[in-house]
Amino acid sequence: MALVLWISTNITSILLPLPLNPAFYRVGYAFPVYAIYQILTDIWSGGCNPQLAYAPPVLFAWGLAGFVLSGLGVFRRCHYATIADERQARDFEERLDAAVA
Repeated sequence: MALVLWISTNITSILLPLPLNPAFYRVGYAFPVYAIYQILTDIWSGGCNPQLAYAPPVLFAWGLAGFVLSGLGVFRRCHYATIADERQARDFEERLDAAVA
């Protein structure tokens, strides 16, 4: 459900021009799809009315956050896999010792 919400909020951020929206809806400036749309509009129009003062930093921040969060996710998964492997080895040793005794 979070992915559907993320996709829908990104898409709705590019439907209307943000300066015409009420102040609450200007949170769309922080979404990566709006920044990509502004960069593509600048490229397609040949530099007419560039909005590149905030679009590249927003995309850089999302890229940096994604890189850090994906690294933390990999670390977390590896940590829990190591714990499960150690638990399985310990259980095996206990069963082996019980069988030998």
